[in-house]
Amino acid sequence: MSVARINMLEFETEDDLSKRAGLYEKDAPTLFPNAEILLTIKTGPTTAMSVSIYPDEKSAEKALIRRINILKPQKYSHERLGI
Repeated sequence: MSVARINMLEFETEDDLSKRAGLYEKDAPTLFPNAEILLTIKTGPTTAMSVSIYPDEKSAEKALIRRINILKPQKYSHERLGI
């Protein structure tokens, strides 16, 4: 059975959202190759919702661990983005 991960995102400025969305669009397919769907929806000037669909729970859990490891220290961190 497919598993969905849904995340709500909120940024301080529209530019912050734009920067993060650009990086995600470019990098997510490589970072999360098992995802069947990677979708980000801008819900407001500084907010978005991301939806990722995985083929099963095991794939979703692997992606979650990978996301945690990537977002904290790497280029997605606020310091690195200048946010």
